[in-house]
Amino acid sequence: MGIISWLSNLFKGSSVPLGGEGMEAAIGEYASLVGDIYIREMAFWSAVNMIANAVSKCEFKTYINGKEIKGREYYLWNIEPNKNQNSSGFIHKWLSQLYRHNEALIIENNGQLLVADSFTRAPYALYDDVFTQVTVGDFTFSRSFVQSEVLYFKLSECNMRQITEGL
Repeated sequence: MGIISWLSNLFKGSSVPLGGEGMEAAIGEYASLVGDIYIREMAFWSAVNMIANAVSKCEFKTYINGKEIKGREYYLWNIEPNKNQNSSGFIHKWLSQLYRHNEALIIENNGQLLVADSFTRAPYALYDDVFTQVTVGDFTFSRSFVQSEVLYFKLSECNMRQITEGL
């Protein structure tokens, strides 16, 4: 039996003749568990994509001294935040990071907005938090960023993703 047909039978919940009834029962339980995990992942990412699609259809308005201005900042949020992404791709990455990790970091570098793939945050009570080891793609910044230089988003004190995975 080939690996493709074995996996196909596994996800259909069929018994696979690998030896003994105990083995078949264990494989059936495993298939059910794997199926549940994939359904949860699909539901989670469907919800994240629906939220990101809704936000990406919004227009970000920018103001200076109470007057609406369509300048550089407007262009970054609504058209092209960086050389490699349009605003829709940027928003999807931002919200995916936020929902996947319960937090997201947006930095500005050379006039471009970038969503960090990973970072380390050192919180302080009386001073700006410091963000180090900020990585975007395969590039890790050698400098630190302080809270006043970045946009840091946190969904909740409790990471709901971990809770739903544990159900």
